[in-house]
Amino acid sequence: MELTLGQIVAAKSAIEHLLGLDPAPIARVAYVIVRNARAMEQYVIDYEKARQTLFKLFGEENEEDKIITIKKENLEKFKEEMRTLSETKVDIPIQAITEKDLIECEEKRDGFSVPTSILYTAWFIFNDDHDQCDP
Repeated sequence: MELTLGQIVAAKSAIEHLLGLDPAPIARVAYVIVRNARAMEQYVIDYEKARQTLFKLFGEENEEDKIITIKKENLEKFKEEMRTLSETKVDIPIQAITEKDLIECEEKRDGFSVPTSILYTAWFIFNDDHDQCDP
């Protein structure tokens, strides 16, 4: 499935949050969640390294508190580079969690529910027809 790095970064923590739900999803669905999170992990690490490189390139570090601040004259170029990074598309193997899977979790785990914010952020995980998905 083709996703942007920005979508992957935003969705990874949301997907991991699914494992912490109480009650938890059934084991088969939990496995799919872990597998998808692992597929995203290296992309998130690489994104963060590239992001840090941009901060170092366009900013200056305060020696006292070690915080990098973007120089005013570089702000627009920094924003453009960050936008380009976030919009970079990559092909990632995602296994869908279907509506049937969620219904099974609800039937076997009384009180199980996926928060709307997760459904919105990680929309591509919950759609088994990826080609027709639109974020």
